[in-house]
Amino acid sequence: MKNKYQYILFDLDGTLTDSGPGIMNGFVYAIQQMGGQVVDRSQLRKFVGPPLKVSFGDILGYSEEDTDRAIALYRDYYNNMGGVLENSVYPGIVELLSDLKSEGKKLIVATSKSAIGTDTVLKHFDLKKFFDFVATADDKERPHKSDVIRYALEQCEITDSTHVVMVGDRENDILAANEVGIDSIGVLYGYGDREELTSAGATYLAEHPSDVKKLVNKIELIDNILTPEDFVRLRVAAGFAEIPVPHAGKALQNGIINVSALKDGELIGMGRLVGDGAMYWYLQEIVVLPEYQGMGIGTMIVNHLVDYAVKNSSTGKFTTIGGVSAKGKEGFYKNLGFDVIPNGIQKMIEI
Repeated sequence: MKNKYQYILFDLDGTLTDSGPGIMNGFVYAIQQMGGQVVDRSQLRKFVGPPLKVSFGDILGYSEEDTDRAIALYRDYYNNMGGVLENSVYPGIVELLSDLKSEGKKLIVATSKSAIGTDTVLKHFDLKKFFDFVATADDKERPHKSDVIRYALEQCEITDSTHVVMVGDRENDILAANEVGIDSIGVLYGYGDREELTSAGATYLAEHPSDVKKLVNKIELIDNILTPEDFVRLRVAAGFAEIPVPHAGKALQNGIINVSALKDGELIGMGRLVGDGAMYWYLQEIVVLPEYQGMGIGTMIVNHLVDYAVKNSSTGKFTTIGGVSAKGKEGFYKNLGFDVIPNGIQKMIEI
């Protein structure tokens, strides 16, 4: 299979370890020392992950001078008062790193954390042994996550971005990966949620560390004509009836496109689009195996088929994409820009 990921970049806070308690305690300390108060501690969750300058300056609105002072207070608590070890490794992380390492993958830490804090955490939890390189933030030279990623790629002499994927739990991880031009896996067990990571443009989503391993050997989409046996096998495995859904009306049978999602050459998902070659296209058979659902693969299939419809609509004005029952999946299709109508879904696209 083409383009397998060989270089896996991992965020640290919220991805490898649950560092939230120490980070939030550090923010409480810094804010109080700056003369402020923390009324709702849950609001501090958003500070787990982003660079400190962003948190204190952009989000809390501190002046540049106050931001520098607050960062110094935060680091004093975090590095000198025990905050760095108010932390724990997420279940399944050690197994994930060990498995990827045994497969010959190059593992890299790419974090917005300082070098001191990063080194302390990796050594304390015995994680450093898994990594070929550790890239940390620097207030002057690498203030942004994208700077950290570029630094990691340069130092490791990685020039082919198709072999690289960034794993992180917050939008700044995903946005930075997009800026640099690499794929990303947004993890849902950390401090970012599905909406945040999807909106940021994560290539895939992973609910558990074990899902990251499934996604590292890159999912491939190919256009093809699936056999009836393929359809039946995949539908049954996904819990659907054994009878494939027939084509739509005769007017729609002039154009049929199938897309298969493959992992290591094995069929794990499929989608079918039927069109009249003009302005109307009908989605059919969007199916993903249960163990790969919730990872963004269905979204990839739908977006691929929508792009095909737009590129192959002959009206030059707009196209309408409708069809597939949305029962129980209203939120999924709404997030993709569809309107849910009585008998399915519909999306009008200007060309």
